[in-house]
Amino acid sequence: MNNLMVKRIIIALTILYVLSPLNLAPGPLDDIIIMVLGVAFSSVVGDKTRTKS
Repeated sequence: MNNLMVKRIIIALTILYVLSPLNLAPGPLDDIIIMVLGVAFSSVVGDKTRTKS
């Protein structure tokens, strides 16, 4: 799997979690945390792609 595919999977899973009815914390707190982690992790994957070129 290349890094672009991994980045797309991370973003898709983040969106699915935010839209799902599952809650690990009350209110929108867990959704915000997951969104921030998803964006941060996908940028780390994106940075690795840029440094290999």
